[in-house]
Amino acid sequence: MLIEVSAKEFKHRFGTDPHPFISEQFSEFNKWKADKIVRLIEDTQKVSIGLIAGIKDGILKSPFSAPFGGFHYQNESIYINKIEEFIENLLVYSKKQEIKEIYLILPPSIYQQ
Repeated sequence: MLIEVSAKEFKHRFGTDPHPFISEQFSEFNKWKADKIVRLIEDTQKVSIGLIAGIKDGILKSPFSAPFGGFHYQNESIYINKIEEFIENLLVYSKKQEIKEIYLILPPSIYQQ
């Protein structure tokens, strides 16, 4: 299950940003382009993946104001099954929040391997 957390909590969990388009500063600067900014993490003791996204008109977008968005990871060595589990939980979260569509544009490999 995914939960929404504050910017402070998200920064505590993920100390660095993989690229500038998913940084807190960039999100705050462009927050007027979304109805709501969400910071999503797994509801577990050992959080490994997070997502900052914007919601506007019932559509969850990462990025909501950039050429690409993507995930925050605790470390670069993450198994595909953890990413798949996060996506499945994102679908459950979206249904509960009555989100109609999800857009995820991942960064080029030079930013996240």
